[in-house]
Amino acid sequence: ESDTSSSMAKSRQGGAGGAGAIGQASSSMKCSGCGGVLKSEMVAGDKTKVTYREHMGGKYCENCYTRDIAPRCIRCHLAITGTVTTAMQKQWHPECLRCALCNA
Repeated sequence: ESDTSSSMAKSRQGGAGGAGAIGQASSSMKCSGCGGVLKSEMVAGDKTKVTYREHMGGKYCENCYTRDIAPRCIRCHLAITGTVTTAMQKQWHPECLRCALCNA
């Protein structure tokens, strides 16, 4: 039995940010993990967009989120930053979940 949920990375526009939500804010924000200034990029004219991952009220750069917060796949133990497949109360990369009998 497998339940595939949406990506951990969700747009913050129009909704509350949950675990792994991607947000956009001012260009002077700092990562709650490493303290570094969050990455910013110029968009449409003179507007700046800062991208971060939000977790329990903190704002994290992609590196800190992946290293310290992202769920880990039960099979390969790597961070899951995309689609999470939940089966047998465990989290998996979709490509890591295989049948124990036929390996399909």
